[in-house]
Amino acid sequence: MAAEVLKWTAGRDARHGGNEPQAVILVPAPSRKSVTKRRGYVPSVVLAKQVAKRLTAQGRRARVWNGLRLIDDVLDQSQLGRSARALNIAGKMRLTGAPGAGELVLLDDIVTTGATLAEANRALSEAGLTVGLAVTFAETL
Repeated sequence: MAAEVLKWTAGRDARHGGNEPQAVILVPAPSRKSVTKRRGYVPSVVLAKQVAKRLTAQGRRARVWNGLRLIDDVLDQSQLGRSARALNIAGKMRLTGAPGAGELVLLDDIVTTGATLAEANRALSEAGLTVGLAVTFAETL
């Protein structure tokens, strides 16, 4: 994940002609409250912290902004088909606070249909923010 983000930021830097590179703001996708309570952690937050650490070690300013929240407890996505997943999560994310200046990178642990990433992008876009890149650790085949 960190390598993909570094490659993307290098391309962005080259296109912006040597200006001071912006910080990378990693935005982890939220988990359902019940799952977070049971696990004791949010997988995408753990991954985002590791990516931020690696980016920082490579000389890139990076931080995690955990500002996306599910406003309702959605159903377990793993048992739902493509259209049901999209309906289940549609309109259910909101922002808490503001990320500050930087390049937003949306991060999730796994992508199956893209419904979570699409909803996260919708919530960020409606707040006037632009996601430059979305990355996931794994893909369901």
